[in-house]
Amino acid sequence: MSDEKKQSMLEDMSINIELTIRGVNVLLAMLDRPQQIPTTMAADMMSIIHQQAVPQIEKAKAGLDAALAATKENPSEPKATS
Repeated sequence: MSDEKKQSMLEDMSINIELTIRGVNVLLAMLDRPQQIPTTMAADMMSIIHQQAVPQIEKAKAGLDAALAATKENPSEPKATS
């Protein structure tokens, strides 16, 4: 499988990010009025998202690689029709 196809499959996977209500409000404010948010607050929000997303992305990538490896080792045999 090409790297582009694998990347496309990974980009379609979902991840979960947990934020406090304050965090959600900050994120919404950043999206609504990015020029009014202090740089440190934006950096903190990006750090929170990064810390939660990266382990999930790595796990998804490892799972995808394992599934692809298993498929290569044991390809499905076409079923005979009667």
